[in-house]
Amino acid sequence: MMAREADDAYATGCRFNNSSEATLVICGPPGCPDDAPRYDIGDLFIGNVLWGEDINLDPDHAPRPNRVATIRGHHALVIPGTNEAADNAPSCGISFQLTRGAGAVTITDGRFGTDPCAVARTVAAAVLRRAG
Repeated sequence: MMAREADDAYATGCRFNNSSEATLVICGPPGCPDDAPRYDIGDLFIGNVLWGEDINLDPDHAPRPNRVATIRGHHALVIPGTNEAADNAPSCGISFQLTRGAGAVTITDGRFGTDPCAVARTVAAAVLRRAG
């Protein structure tokens, strides 16, 4: 489950993290002081699935460069881009209306070189198959 802020639009969500994250600490003998420099390194692959009941999406009226798509018979808004927090790794978000509320999938892939929109579309189709 994902941590949620009081003003978040979604009711709940989950995060899948398959990143190659590591922390590098630079220090020398006789050991590492608490204030030794620390650097986060590695490539990110993160997927989020979010949903909520009090959300209404109308992807047909979305501004460009977003794209409207159809996934399992449902209109979906596809938002390709990059994730600045992940060194501008390719990312994609897809939001879609459910029978009750709406769902969204976001994928950031700075690790495997996949098309994040293709991955997000596959996950969105699985969500719609179960909860559409």
